[in-house]
Amino acid sequence: MLRGLSGAVRRVVLLMLTDAVLWGVWFGSMWMFRPALASRLAESYSDVNLVVSIPLLVAAVVQYLAGSSEGCRRFISAHRLWLMRLVTLVVRPMNLAIALVLYLELLEGRQLLYAVAALFTLSNALGAFGGIAWSDYVGANIPGWFKPRFAGLDSMISNIGSLGGTVLAGYLLGSSHGVRDYGLVFLIGSAAYIAGLPIPFMLVETGAEEAEARMVHRSRGVRGARLYAAVSLALFAINLPMSIAVPYIMRVWRGDETWVAVINASSWIASIATPMMWSALVEKLGALRAAGLSVGLAIATNVAFPFMPTVELQGLRAFLGGAAGTGIWVTLFSFLISDVEPRYRVFHSSMLFAVQNAVPAVAMSAGAALADATGFPELVFWLSSLGLVSIPLLRSSTTGTGAPSRERTSP
Repeated sequence: MLRGLSGAVRRVVLLMLTDAVLWGVWFGSMWMFRPALASRLAESYSDVNLVVSIPLLVAAVVQYLAGSSEGCRRFISAHRLWLMRLVTLVVRPMNLAIALVLYLELLEGRQLLYAVAALFTLSNALGAFGGIAWSDYVGANIPGWFKPRFAGLDSMISNIGSLGGTVLAGYLLGSSHGVRDYGLVFLIGSAAYIAGLPIPFMLVETGAEEAEARMVHRSRGVRGARLYAAVSLALFAINLPMSIAVPYIMRVWRGDETWVAVINASSWIASIATPMMWSALVEKLGALRAAGLSVGLAIATNVAFPFMPTVELQGLRAFLGGAAGTGIWVTLFSFLISDVEPRYRVFHSSMLFAVQNAVPAVAMSAGAALADATGFPELVFWLSSLGLVSIPLLRSSTTGTGAPSRERTSP
């Protein structure tokens, strides 16, 4: 799989994939169980939302501001490795602090909820800078021919870690789910995250992209407004029914936690099994054409949702939906690190990450409100079909075929 890479690049890839699985354990245990923890601490949906959506929205604002400032973009690009190391030193111990607050039961009730929400929001906001720097580092230090494969490998490996973290958390919280129990789960997840602390300090600049640039110009011009409109529309349509899916199953079909377990397991299996397939499609079709396929598949699974009233059918739908979600990430990340001109990569990474954080949060809130207002939840699933408009927009969001373009491509 790593054949053809130089020794320095191979070492960088192995280090980053090691960190990906450790991050996945944290994500599958600590990050994915935020809503469950918040639900144990508060009855109000608004209070629960403090822990669920606010960290995403604040991170989106940070990413937007970072991408909007030319000085900030230049700083991130020039100091990406230093920034990755600094964020790692601050954010990972901060997640450990969240776990300790819970495990030691230093606070209770709403005070605990607000403290956890504030710490998650702060760590996610700081982590947003690290994510932008990470994307720029990958783009600059992985050879162009290997970038789609790296995107697939990174997704697959991190999802394996996430599955492990989720299974562990589910086992530990299955019989007892007090604050201290959540603290133990979060301690394990944050400990895995802390274990990767030395990795950013072992990374080096390989200069892989600069060496390629001297031989051939590979990047494409980006029609930014069209790209962000397409991605925003696609993500809004796909996430519109997400907040009502589980309540719909339980209220309309009298489903239970077994259904939820089957759906989640099917989605995780797809997220592990399909990343390399999407990488191959990126190499064959191009990143944004492959992204269009993943968007179409995701929308189809939403539209079909009300017509799949058994746990077996929902398991199949969840597998296809998980494959589609994996495809959206792999294809868009491949686009960022492969097709965007290096001097604009920080800008487009910031903007796309901001969209990926903000739009789903808004869409899920809108879907829930629409279902309540109309009393016709099936309509919310079917409205996902409006996102099909994004597919031709995605395909026409770049100029040229990799040769230098005369069209303005700056932010």
